[in-house]
Amino acid sequence: MKSKIAEENTISISAIPFWAAAVITCSVVGPAVAQDQTYSSWNGHQYTLTCNADGIVLKSVFPVVRFAGHGAGMREIVGIETLYLGRNCDAWSEALGTGHWRWSNSGFWAVFEQREIRFVRQEPICPGSIAFDIFVCEDR
Repeated sequence: MKSKIAEENTISISAIPFWAAAVITCSVVGPAVAQDQTYSSWNGHQYTLTCNADGIVLKSVFPVVRFAGHGAGMREIVGIETLYLGRNCDAWSEALGTGHWRWSNSGFWAVFEQREIRFVRQEPICPGSIAFDIFVCEDR
């Protein structure tokens, strides 16, 4: 048999307003769900960022169309694009070839022979790192 004190301290679920239940649920479940940070290029493509011992890897969320070659030899490359930005400021992409990358207060960007990809007002922060632990190349 319940004591009088236990009955007074019990809250009925139906007595909790819907908005309060949503807040409680989000505060309990929300932080436990990990999500990749998305970076948007000035060309309108979105990328997820991961880091490894060699540098940064940016992988497009959706397929990207790039054109390679010149004149009659030009071909279309369609697919998930991966950009590699190295610790020594080197950059590489299957469709764009080799290049270099830089970081400044205005964002970061990769320069290839025929294309430049800019991430304006964004900073390359490695997942799992301390906040504001910005990844910058060593050859500035």
